[in-house]
Formats: sequence, C-alpha cells, structure tokens
Amino acid sequence: IIKQIEGNKVEIVHFNFIDPTGVLRSKSVLSREILRTLHISLEDGISVNGNLLPGYKDRNKWFRVVPDLDTFCVLPAGPDTICREAAMLCSISNTVFDSRKILQGLMIRAKAMGLFPMSGMGFAYSIEDTPDIEGNGIYQLLPGSRISNFNALLIRKLLSANIDVESFMAYGPAHNGIEMVPQGVDRSADQISMCGWIARSLGLLHGRRVNVSYPFENACPVHMSIWSETRDQNLFFNPGGKMEYSDLAWQFTAGILANFDEIFAVIQASSGHTPTKPVKKAFSNTDTQCALGTPEFFVEHSKKARVGWSKRCVFRGIPADTNLYLALAAVYLSGLDGIANRLKPEDYSELEYDSASASIAQKRRKLGENQLFREFFRDDVMEVLDDWLKQQEG
Repeated sequence: IIKQIEGNKVEIVHFNFIDPTGVLRSKSVLSREILRTLHISLEDGISVNGNLLPGYKDRNKWFRVVPDLDTFCVLPAGPDTICREAAMLCSISNTVFDSRKILQGLMIRAKAMGLFPMSGMGFAYSIEDTPDIEGNGIYQLLPGSRISNFNALLIRKLLSANIDVESFMAYGPAHNGIEMVPQGVDRSADQISMCGWIARSLGLLHGRRVNVSYPFENACPVHMSIWSETRDQNLFFNPGGKMEYSDLAWQFTAGILANFDEIFAVIQASSGHTPTKPVKKAFSNTDTQCALGTPEFFVEHSKKARVGWSKRCVFRGIPADTNLYLALAAVYLSGLDGIANRLKPEDYSELEYDSASASIAQKRRKLGENQLFREFFRDDVMEVLDDWLKQQEG
C-alpha cells in the first residue's frame, strides 16, 4: 500500500464504510498522514463521530473504521482529476452495528458447514441530465454517443478499482446495466457498494446525476449458488436431479420459503419499501422452470441453458436502496438453515406468501419470534431492525 501511495502520488485515501441504512460513507485521510502514522491509520483505524450520522442506534458515541487492507485500490485519474485518490472498504469497531461484519459472519457460518455461498449480481442505473443531441432511439446508444462514452469510461474506472465486471449494456438514459462476475457473497456486496459510489462520483465529475434507485417491482435479481469450500464444485448441480438441481439446491430454496416473512421484514426495515401491486400466491412447476413465492418476490429455478458450473437459482425482491448486506445475510442464512435441516420446498409451496402485503405489525412479530434470526443477528441488531419497523408503523 505504501508503494502504491508513493508510486502513484496519491494525496487522499477514502476510508469507506457501510452505515446501518446501507449507504456507503467515507472519511477521507491525507496520504501523508497515513505514511506518517501507519500504525494508527491502517491498523487501528480512524475515529468517526457517530452522533452526526443517521441510522445509528447507539447515539452520543464515537466509533472507529478499520480498513480491510485487501480492498485498497488507487482510483483512476482523468484529465479533470484534481489529485490522485485511493479507497479502502472498512469494518466498524466499537459499535454493535457493522453490516459488513454481519455478512462476513454468514460466510464463517457457511465455512463451518464446508460450503461457500456464491452470488452474481448486477448494477442498474439511470443517467440524468444527459443532453439529447444524438437523436432518438438507437442513435443514442451507438459508440461515440454521450451515453456510450460515459458507460465506457465508468467500466474502465471500475476495472481499475479491481471491480470484476462481466458485461454491460446501455439501454438508454433511463436504464443501464452492469453484470458482475459471480463470487463470494460478501465480496459481491462490497463490489456493488463500491460500484455505486464510483458511478455517482463519476457522474458528478461529468455534470450528470447517476441514479441507482429503480421501481421496487424491478428489484435487481441475485443469482445464488452454493459451492464446495474449495470452490471447485457447484453443489447446486446434479445431472440426475429434478431440472438438474441437487437436493441441496432444493433444501436451500425451502429454507428461504420457510423464512419468507422474516426475510422481507429485514428488507422493509432497512429500506422502508412495500410493493405497489397486490400480492397473491404464485407457484409454478414445469419441466423447465419453477417459481416459488409471489409475483414480485420469488425464487426461480430454470433448466434452460445452464451447464453444471453455472447452475443457480434467482432471488428477486431486494430494492436498490436496501441495506444489501443485511438483505443478503437474511436470504443466505435462511437457505443455509434449509440445508442444515434438509427442508423440502413442497412443504411450503402451498402457503400464502403474503409478506409484501402483511402489516408491519405482523412482520415485527414474526421477525421477533424467529429463533434463527435472533441467534444470528443477535439482540442488538434485532432491536435496531424492530425500531426501524416500528418507526414505519408509526
């Protein structure tokens, strides 16, 4: 890190951390201070005044953000760059609520089972304040257009920041999509968070607003799979199983269905969102596709074009402004519990999945009574989630 700071003439290093609401925040440190007091800034972290930040349960308290040194990256420079900058993701010390640690705890839980949770996600955004000077329709998306140039520049900066982009597509100013390379669910969440931070910053630099919020019903899908701990075998794949899925894959799905209400209680607590469409039970099961859940929120399996290494199921229903770390922890925790207890989807497929239309009081009650969630999230975090739901109820 010292060599990178000195070799690239970095002047500012951003200590990025995730607040309880899921927003990535930064405390920026002069690189000369890092070089002068290395044992303080990089090993012990740096203090942040929690009194000034929304969403923290324990008020009147300072805390420390401690950098994850493996996430250090020098941000790319351009002709308009004022000074060279770098960034690191940090954990939060001396406070009960650290979203990254919660999801990392999920990874530790999976490792104890000999499993490695994988996730493939996308990043969707719109570009506002884009002058419409290239014409309409396809002309806006051709190479050389303002939209295409901005997207290409963003991709270059993401790659320079060690974010694993798989592909991207410009649909127009209202919708652009970037697909990430599947990886461990904790790293996947980190990269989505950094992607949003870099995209918004780049937009400001170019006089445009990058908006990552989109309608609740179009929440970005999460492609989920469970691999062996050595990451050399996709445990969701079984060529002789139903739709070529293993029993473990169906058990994982059943765990999500068994904790369906509680998952969406966590999602609503950290986002404040409820769906705008009526919710009815939706269960379909054919030789090529299986969907379990509600129209907006469901777990989907498909036999189409899925070779063994890419076999996965898709979870829909996490809106852009949710605390992604908490939501993913809730989903994967439920799936792992389904594996541990060998649950079967058919035991839950006939239930009425009314989480989205259930009252907040019902969600609070079910979440508070769920022993799996209480044991994993612990009382302090559960109290925060309950407070958030209570505020929405009021």
